[in-house]
Amino acid sequence: MRHVFQTNEVAHIYAQQNQDTGTGGAMSFHKNIMKSYNQVIGNIQGDTIFLIDWNYSITTGKHNSYLKQATSQYNRVFIHTPAHPNSIDNFTDIKSSIDQTIVLLGRAKKPEIYINAIDALQNKCNILVDALKQCKLKTCKDTKQVIRSINKIDINSDLIEKAKKRNIAAKKKQDKLNNAKIKDFRAGETDYIHNMENEILRIKDGNIETSQGVKVALNKAKFLFEMYKKVLDGTLDKYKLIGQKIDYYKIDNVTDKLVTIGCHKLSKTELFNVLGKV
Repeated sequence: MRHVFQTNEVAHIYAQQNQDTGTGGAMSFHKNIMKSYNQVIGNIQGDTIFLIDWNYSITTGKHNSYLKQATSQYNRVFIHTPAHPNSIDNFTDIKSSIDQTIVLLGRAKKPEIYINAIDALQNKCNILVDALKQCKLKTCKDTKQVIRSINKIDINSDLIEKAKKRNIAAKKKQDKLNNAKIKDFRAGETDYIHNMENEILRIKDGNIETSQGVKVALNKAKFLFEMYKKVLDGTLDKYKLIGQKIDYYKIDNVTDKLVTIGCHKLSKTELFNVLGKV
């Protein structure tokens, strides 16, 4: 009996469950468990196969594709941790995705997109619950509590309103923290601000400094700022500015709201507030 196969072939041999072991490239199986390298990506339980619902590499993505194609005869259930289908992690993963979607729902102009996504996640939870029952795999008390919390979520106007209020409160809190960081940066009490949407600028020792620690001579920055003003008033084509350099840094894009230089995003407001006053 052969035990070494082509990578795409080993998935079909595994699906037949007529032999205990087999390998094909970085795919291998032992009895009902299929692995990609050391990661379990498939677990056959009777007429059901639990498949992994994420990829941690391009190669594993291909392995997942082979396995999905080779197991269409099974009831396929996609979960985070197929090695342990009844693990609470599979349900907390679904709950976390729902919570993240609810946050997006509070910002949405088209809430139906996120409502449908939440509905799909609740359905995913119920499919897993049914599969576990069919496979006679029990869940613990904590897992059952997570399942109840998932099914208890009711998408209605109250939920959307609550999500909006939470987002507003979270933004106010973050804005307050950011304002404190900006104040310290302007005062020279700190030289960096991390995780800001746009760059913060200051003038120090004849240079323009960014909140990521980049320094450029003030006169060079001022020259390009004057060009940007001409772009805004229509007297200069923006493509005359795109590609220009400030020392080692090239301008990648220009809009009426933003100048992009590599990973730096300089807002029109910040540029005028700092360079416009020089």
